[in-house]
Amino acid sequence: MIHKRGFTLIELLLVIGIIAILAAIVIVAINPQRQLGQSEDARRAQSENQMEKALYQYLIDTEEFPGDRSIPEGGAQAVAICRASYAEAGGSGCINLDVLLDAAQSYLACIPRDGDETSMVHSGYTVYQETGRAHVTALHMGEGPAESACEKLPAPVAYWRLDETTAGATAMDESSNSYDGTPAGTGGPQPSADVAPTAFSNLRSLNFDGNDYVDVGTFNVTGNKLTLSGWYKADTFGEDPRVISKAASWASGDTYWLIGVNDAPDRLRFRLNTGSEVTIDQGVAVTGIWTHIAATYDGARMRLYKDGTEIGNSAHTGNIRTGAAAVWIGANPPTVSDRPFDGLIDDVRVYNIAFTGAQILSLAQGNP
Repeated sequence: MIHKRGFTLIELLLVIGIIAILAAIVIVAINPQRQLGQSEDARRAQSENQMEKALYQYLIDTEEFPGDRSIPEGGAQAVAICRASYAEAGGSGCINLDVLLDAAQSYLACIPRDGDETSMVHSGYTVYQETGRAHVTALHMGEGPAESACEKLPAPVAYWRLDETTAGATAMDESSNSYDGTPAGTGGPQPSADVAPTAFSNLRSLNFDGNDYVDVGTFNVTGNKLTLSGWYKADTFGEDPRVISKAASWASGDTYWLIGVNDAPDRLRFRLNTGSEVTIDQGVAVTGIWTHIAATYDGARMRLYKDGTEIGNSAHTGNIRTGAAAVWIGANPPTVSDRPFDGLIDDVRVYNIAFTGAQILSLAQGNP
């Protein structure tokens, strides 16, 4: 008699395990999108958690939530979170949380941006508060894989907070390029506790009396993209005072780029040279009020902004002029008596990219 040997329990379990593994491999091969979608949802959940922790820590440290508007109460009132460096006007748009990215505080390394979000300004996440805690929701959970990112603030070519507390102290450049500034002129500009209305820590501004300036070197912005930004609070407007200027002299054709005020009449000014010089003089400049001035160039058009609103533009092309001319804050190189500023200047920035209107608005609302 021939006895046929059957499978043992262990052998059966082993075979079943192998079949299960092979089945999983086949499923992944057939439907990789499902697996990628699950991975994306895991990242979304992690982003929710990280932002909630950052918001809570900010609340503990400052006794208030961050943002350029209040975080609403209740999930039904949740508001969209803006992309890093973006804002919306009107008080009913997305909430900007860039203060969480401020280098001096560093609550977050970046703000997540969901690849499935269709708005150019929104991040794809919302926030609301309930019983003293902030809650963040990923709007596109379960929608599958997307080319998501975690966005940082744009890197400046140069950035002077002008927060130094001692007269004559070096104006430190917060960028990675170390274009530190040297106060100069009669007595040099003086630190002031009267500062621009920013959402981030802002210790001081600099008070210029019309006989001083800050020399920040001879650097260039290359290519055909530029953003200039700063805050000013003027005591008086002399002859075409400068907020920041790169120039060989005040004469026509000798400017590389500048923002300031044209005193005849008092209007905001943006001048740019790309082989030919174009000037925009628009808006109304007033004394005694903190005003945000910004200008952009994208290779095709120059734009001038006051307090986050575009007030003028002009067609212009070509690469930005470069050369050995100095860059000064508070006057026009190379002579302090040329176009000096009389009043306070704060938070001056230079970028080699052209900000969008939503990004300029973010700066004007006092975000980092």
